[in-house]
Amino acid sequence: MKLAFLLILLFSLRSFADGGLLDRQPVLNQMTGNCYTHSAVDVLTGVHLKRSHKREVIQPHPLTLGGIVSEHIGRANISSGNTCAFFNEAKKARGEFCSVQAFNHFVSKVPGMTTRKLSDNVNTFDRALQSLQRLFEKDGWSEEDAKTAVQNSRDIISSMCQLNGTINFDNPKFVQLIDDAREVITVLSPRNSPDLSVSGLSRRLIGEFAGLITEGVGPYLFRRVDTARSGIIRALEFDESRRLALNKVLGEAYQDMNRRCVAHALKENLPRVPRDYFSTSAQFRCDEELFMSPLITGDQVKPHLEFIERQIRAGYATPISVCSAAFYGKYPKVKGYRQSNGHCHNGGGHAVTVTGVETRNGKKMFRIRNSWGTDSCRTLEAGRRKCAESGESGCPTNSALDCENGVYFMSEDFLSKTMYGFGRLMMTR
Repeated sequence: MKLAFLLILLFSLRSFADGGLLDRQPVLNQMTGNCYTHSAVDVLTGVHLKRSHKREVIQPHPLTLGGIVSEHIGRANISSGNTCAFFNEAKKARGEFCSVQAFNHFVSKVPGMTTRKLSDNVNTFDRALQSLQRLFEKDGWSEEDAKTAVQNSRDIISSMCQLNGTINFDNPKFVQLIDDAREVITVLSPRNSPDLSVSGLSRRLIGEFAGLITEGVGPYLFRRVDTARSGIIRALEFDESRRLALNKVLGEAYQDMNRRCVAHALKENLPRVPRDYFSTSAQFRCDEELFMSPLITGDQVKPHLEFIERQIRAGYATPISVCSAAFYGKYPKVKGYRQSNGHCHNGGGHAVTVTGVETRNGKKMFRIRNSWGTDSCRTLEAGRRKCAESGESGCPTNSALDCENGVYFMSEDFLSKTMYGFGRLMMTR
């Protein structure tokens, strides 16, 4: 028993000596997904490695996995979310998922396609659908809303055309989505409908698009023109069933992309994600602990940092939420990262993963995997220069914030000033 304990201890110490958890896993850049999908995949990977007694594993592609999981947790867009919510849903995943290596090879075989182009168009498609959802939930539209709807519709059509070859758009739902997007443009485009007054639009809708006011035209359901509200062009009804249908269209796009990629991986004998990758996480749940408001600092943060360190030393990577500005190093004032209510100054929040704790020059440093790629250290250095040129004091030094090959090191004090949440992994059985 004592020998087994010593072996486990030595393995843990070796892990930290080598640089921390996930030290053999490549740092992926955000072209393969979004920050919270990256963080959740890293946490899933950490659990898999711990439970399987391995040092490295083939990871699923965060973009396709994120899109599929987001459908189940009710999000049409994977650009924002909760790392723990993603983890808790992703661990239920079944079937085969495309690896990062296979996905990059799959994309390279599509004429005119690159991973950057695909990522940009998928995100455009995502965000346009999400924006339309938000518009449809409003009681009425202003002229600016109408312009936004037109731009969203154009983005949907453009991105779907660009993605042809990676996604099978023969699906009738995708064809219907394009038709509906064209109808939105036709009805609301200024060049086709110069009279955007309430009365003018009423006449146009009644005269030319009465057929749209029926059930089953697709994701969009046009209700009636609101003649009672000044400045409102039209009101729309978009009920829960329509929102779910729209989210399902997006989910099917990701599922089809994943199926094509998996088939490509089998054909080309490319690396595949182990079948037990997700099931090893089934014994855990992840709870997001936020302390956004009011702002807590100093000794109030210390217990949270101590828990993160214990979780790391137990062998489990830990997701955290931080103010993204902290990684740029160009905001000299400590209070410039978080407002008194806990929210971030100078940009929004960012999901990253703590994978180690080490001592440098007598100071405790948290090792953090970011999703900005191995070249992101240049961004930090540029921020340092800008901060120094400003002539203000308080610019973060190397002892507070450092970066090596896309992995960041933050001192306990610096992290306490920018972090506002973390994930607590708990055994479910």
